[in-house]
Amino acid sequence: MKKIKEKIVNYWYYYKWHTLIVLFFAVVFTVLIVQMVSRPKYDIKILYAGPAIISDEQSKAICEAFSQLMPTDYDGNGEKNAELFSLIIMDDEQLKEANETYSDYFLNRGTINDNRETLTMNTLAGDYIIYLIDINCYADLRDNSAFAKREDYGFDAGTPYDEYAVYLNSLDFAEFYTAFDVFPDSTLVCIKRVQVNEDGDGKLVEAQQNHIDFLKSAAAFKAPAEQETE
Repeated sequence: MKKIKEKIVNYWYYYKWHTLIVLFFAVVFTVLIVQMVSRPKYDIKILYAGPAIISDEQSKAICEAFSQLMPTDYDGNGEKNAELFSLIIMDDEQLKEANETYSDYFLNRGTINDNRETLTMNTLAGDYIIYLIDINCYADLRDNSAFAKREDYGFDAGTPYDEYAVYLNSLDFAEFYTAFDVFPDSTLVCIKRVQVNEDGDGKLVEAQQNHIDFLKSAAAFKAPAEQETE
């Protein structure tokens, strides 16, 4: 017993930091693996950019509405899940008005500028394909070929803003589900143009097609009362 104790003491003396480093990385990797396994998988990923300040509760209601509109389980995991990523982007007047309610610690010009950069980066390399975007955030991205033309994917529902986007509030589902009341009338709906290299990327193309399929299905939604009268 004494020899075993001496061996442990000697081991700890010589390999203390080695052991602690190994344990540290073991804990980190365990936490990361658990998070990856438990993290929800989303069939549809939607980005909102504009002046609406969307609470967690409102975001959850919007995602639930989108999930109900989903015609199929795209990733085949037995669940229909939608994700909404919200970026608050305002002009100076809107920010001044918002700061009457929200602290400038939470919402300030720096936050808005960071969100603009995040929006631009997402159009270049993000996973979000359906965009709910305010008119004031839209033009620069459109002019830089961020969005696909509606005619290219056969989307002719709603009231057009231009050849790339339609007004969100012109689609029946946005009128039916009260969760969408949080979005201003200036909110547009469009599809991000997926940039594929010469060799192609099957997953990107499939993801875009799934989002197009979803948007068309959602746009075809008719309120129950309207369905009964047909």
